Amino acid sequence: MKLNTYLALFRGINVGGKNILPMKDLLELVTQLGVQKARTYIQSGNLVFDAKPADCATIEQQIRLAIKARFGFEPAIILIGAKQLAQIIEASPFSSTEEQAQSAHFGFLSKPATQADMQKLEKMCKESERFVLTEQVFYLFAPEGLGQSKLAAGAEKALGVQTTFRNFRTVLKLREMVSNRV
Repeated sequence: MKLNTYLALFRGINVGGKNILPMKDLLELVTQLGVQKARTYIQSGNLVFDAKPADCATIEQQIRLAIKARFGFEPAIILIGAKQLAQIIEASPFSSTEEQAQSAHFGFLSKPATQADMQKLEKMCKESERFVLTEQVFYLFAPEGLGQSKLAAGAEKALGVQTTFRNFRTVLKLREMVSNRV
């Protein structure tokens, strides 16, 4: 059976000395679970791997449980297929110019934010910021940076679903990793 390429985005690991998960250990763990061609990118938890499409949901759960057993915490994981990632990037309302790439962020959603508090999101949004919500992504343009954005800090609560942010450059690097499978 043909293997598909997937991207697993981990939420809340290796941040502020909490939920420490060395990428070397993550690679070892997922290889033991049977995924193929696993690679990580930076310490914030980005994993690219190949697996059978039918095994995907099972693999996600197995990864979470294996991390819990070995490291004592169960991270949220958002799983995205290679084609889905390409569509998400293509749909970005912010261009990939150097200036915008520094300020554009992708908030990947664990599921559609059907109960999002749009009024609260608008209220937190600075005049310089912009956002667009789709079924899969909360696109955020934050020129002062993600760390300075009240909107970024409060987005997950207002959206009502687990969200993990990646900047434009990271997302482009992940696309490159997903596309360059040999």
